[in-house]
Amino acid sequence: MIRYLKLDLVVIGPVLSKGSEPGDPGLDAVALRAPDGSLVFNGKHIHGRCRHAAIELDRLASRKSLHDWAIKAFGPEGIDEEAKRGDGEWKPERARLSFEELHCVTSIARPFDARDYRLEKDEKTEAGNDRMLAVFERAGEHGAQLEFSGLVRVVCESENELEMYRDNLLRALRWLTNIGGEAGIGYGTIQKTSLQPCKTPAGVEGPPLEGVIPDSINLCLSFAEPFCLAEQQLDENIFRCLDWVPGNALAGAIQRAMDDVMLGAPDEEFPTLRNHFNRIRFRHAFPIQPNAKERPIPTPASWVYIKSEKTEGVPCKEVLYDVALIREPALFRLDGKDNDYLPNFAPDWKGGEKLAAKATGWGDVEKELRTYTEIEAETGVAKDKRLYAYELARPENTQWLGAMDMMAEIPADERSTLIEELRALLNQAPLLLGKTDARVSLSLSPNPTKDAPKPQPQDGRTDQWIVTLATQALLLDSTDLAGASQDSLKMAYEDAWNEIGNGLLTLEHYFTQETLIGSNYLHHRYRNAALPYYPYLVTEAGSVFVLSSNPGKQKEVQDLFLQLLRTGLSLNAWAIDKFKRDNKPGNYWSNCPFIPQNGFGEIVVNHPVQIALLPEKSGIEVKPIKTVVLQ
Repeated sequence: MIRYLKLDLVVIGPVLSKGSEPGDPGLDAVALRAPDGSLVFNGKHIHGRCRHAAIELDRLASRKSLHDWAIKAFGPEGIDEEAKRGDGEWKPERARLSFEELHCVTSIARPFDARDYRLEKDEKTEAGNDRMLAVFERAGEHGAQLEFSGLVRVVCESENELEMYRDNLLRALRWLTNIGGEAGIGYGTIQKTSLQPCKTPAGVEGPPLEGVIPDSINLCLSFAEPFCLAEQQLDENIFRCLDWVPGNALAGAIQRAMDDVMLGAPDEEFPTLRNHFNRIRFRHAFPIQPNAKERPIPTPASWVYIKSEKTEGVPCKEVLYDVALIREPALFRLDGKDNDYLPNFAPDWKGGEKLAAKATGWGDVEKELRTYTEIEAETGVAKDKRLYAYELARPENTQWLGAMDMMAEIPADERSTLIEELRALLNQAPLLLGKTDARVSLSLSPNPTKDAPKPQPQDGRTDQWIVTLATQALLLDSTDLAGASQDSLKMAYEDAWNEIGNGLLTLEHYFTQETLIGSNYLHHRYRNAALPYYPYLVTEAGSVFVLSSNPGKQKEVQDLFLQLLRTGLSLNAWAIDKFKRDNKPGNYWSNCPFIPQNGFGEIVVNHPVQIALLPEKSGIEVKPIKTVVLQ
């Protein structure tokens, strides 16, 4: 079961919870603050300090029960070398306690000259050492009482265990004398600690769905605190945050909530949701602009940006066009004069990003960087080579819109029960997402059924379809294409779309970007340590494929696209065979992460925004040019 506790701390100022944002000139340490200016203690800091206190109490009291509780409550000890992991240790292990940010509810004046100083002295001469003056922000006056408040999430099996968790956590909190930075000189002295049960925050907002439940339901996400859903890690100690929420993160968070609620509960909980969970497709949640109702699309790779020259009395013009249907390189004539402009694709844009975001509906996500370090429990000193940073998405001015699609195998008369069970689950256990376990609430609304896409152009000749990947898709086999030529890549895409289209679709040309995704974790988690290592070769979101079909087969093609729009692109036959394991096919959730149920392989077909940006729609003159390739 899930319970929440309200944690209140009264701290004697000044305090210093260090932030990573740049401060005024000359400051070496800046206080961490929320956008409204209030002081903040990071949940990871509280988690780490309480863990150290519990371990220290265990060592002093020689109580094995307290040590076992600490491992269960705060999670297993970190492992220096991944090679030490056993076969069963690659699955995520969650701590039973999750700490949200503690916000200062006491009003604090912020004079410009609130500074404190530290100077390192030579032990023999007592003279100040060169370049060892530290200047840090004084957050709260000396002797001022500052009250901080936040929530603690507890996973437990019974009310008795909850009380045990509360008592042990209180012991750890009361063992602490100071909190935050510069504790060694008396900063952040804890005067009072309170930990009381409180009402669980709502996990679902808005009224329940009424009437017939549609095939697709919108999920609008609102985060309670900053979060980090890390993209592919390129550096060892920095985790950059995605702008969007992956569908597999949503599915995993719901499964985690189910496991936590059912801990110590009968297996009969949420029978319909559990029975049909693998028949639900969770689409990625994209950031939306204020008051938007439609899910945006990523910027198509076939879009070009053109900025005309500024002439006397005429300001420069900035425009976007979709060149999906232009087969050869070309120049664009914008103003009817003799000025021909070379289009720029996204990698060369300098200013086109804002135009593209406005056109696609992609919301602006504010980011901040927070730096952490692992602390040695006995000395309180930062460990060597343990500095790392999270790029966090700020949730204050943005919402994320995703969707869940119910496959045809879910009977219509069970869908209402499934949605009600989902609401009941999330109101007992609000979803936690990302590396910071950020709490998120959902609102549910029907996702209107889309009409069948129409070919472009509609001239009765060869039908053309502009298919854009809204999410990453696994279409290519990395082992077959190692060192392959451009012709081999095109043949691989042709084979993929021939299989997807059941022979109805022909690939004309494409605008794509491919990425290799792999890691030690992915290899052990989804493959087998005994097999040779290789990464996945995925086609990036925004990639565009121009397909053609026989006009006489138009109805069949439209029905095919309607199915693909609802289900996403299934894994091709090579992937189903290659990734099979444990008597399960390759498209089973535990054998490959890039399956449609996780939101991958989502497409849009002849999207209205893309069609509106075709040059012929604006009457723009396009002049083909010859190019020379030097080899």
